[in-house]
Amino acid sequence: MSKATKRLLEMAMELGDTPDSIHPTHKRNLARGQHPLGQNPAFPPAQPGQGMNPQERHAVGTYKAIAQNLQRYGGYMPRSQNPREILRAAQDMFQTLGDLQEREAAHIDELEPLAVETVLRLPEFKSLRRVIESGQLKIEPYLNRRVNIQGMEFSDAPRVEPEGYQVPEIKAEYDEMVQKRKMINTIIQGAAVSNNYSFAYYTRDELQAIDPSLVRDYGKMMAYSELGYFIQDPKMLKMAAAAAGSEMQGGDERLKRNEDGSVSVVARAITFPMLVQEIIKGLMEYLSWNDEEDPDTQYAVNKEADFVEDEQVQMQLGPNIYRQIIDAIGLDSAEVWPYLHDRLVKMPVREFNENMRAFTGGTPEGKAWMKRLADEIKGQIQGQAEGPNESLPWRMNGG
Repeated sequence: MSKATKRLLEMAMELGDTPDSIHPTHKRNLARGQHPLGQNPAFPPAQPGQGMNPQERHAVGTYKAIAQNLQRYGGYMPRSQNPREILRAAQDMFQTLGDLQEREAAHIDELEPLAVETVLRLPEFKSLRRVIESGQLKIEPYLNRRVNIQGMEFSDAPRVEPEGYQVPEIKAEYDEMVQKRKMINTIIQGAAVSNNYSFAYYTRDELQAIDPSLVRDYGKMMAYSELGYFIQDPKMLKMAAAAAGSEMQGGDERLKRNEDGSVSVVARAITFPMLVQEIIKGLMEYLSWNDEEDPDTQYAVNKEADFVEDEQVQMQLGPNIYRQIIDAIGLDSAEVWPYLHDRLVKMPVREFNENMRAFTGGTPEGKAWMKRLADEIKGQIQGQAEGPNESLPWRMNGG
């Protein structure tokens, strides 16, 4: 066997019977760690010659789930990068989107609040209902045909270095925080994408009352949208994202501080399940604000970490990582997720990296760590029922 052949075999992602339509650039980047998470310390380093690295394994887990959902909801799964197959899937996706938007047009007043209700029925987010009912948090959902993404950050835009960045020690500290934020972003994307089909379980009856075919077509649409992060050339996806207002951009979200001191999650999307996804991302951003961190430092870190083009690899790895987090803590304990995420956000960088490295590497120790954190938080929640517990996040404690 030649060295070149051996290298190709080592780079091959193990997909089993799942049709392989992953763009070669993604395979190469994942195998070599040449992507925004490639050298992130929250992942174990790749071991050449030992099969897929941890990032490839998470990407494969996400990709296989996409293929299963395409089959389940009647979409077309390309078997290769053959242009005809990719075009067939793209045409079906845009046809499905157009049909959905036509049907949604007469029901926007029903669908916008239903998107919020879908999220609040999820086990991971149902504890936020009381925060919303208290007026501390608000959700503003909007269904739009087009989403304007002007102002979103790209990594090649001119940068302004944080104060003191020229000092090696300060730069190293900032860089560690930036890498942690990139991993937090991956978890945020994973939480949102993993719940792309929540409508099929939590608001199926309401959707079927509007149109019996919505659930099927929403499922197909979301599977196609996820597939795009694997089959599309990264350069082409960046160009599409840079075209502000393009229908290639499914939605956006932001946080807004209101005059009464409350916070609003403003979510916009071009179709109902994407609106659900954006609401989840907005809630996750709300939970990701570290009130113990200096706001200027946090802002500077986010400016260095939050880039549109990073979303592609975050969408590839995040869903599988998030599903494994929920598996580790147990679905019956999923209600602790907002508290657990808050704990991860506030965790010292090196402690976070060390434990997440074990978890993303699939070690028993990493899984036990995640379960232990969840159990500790569950005990605190039970203690709160008996009286105020100051160790719980202010967001969950009504403060």
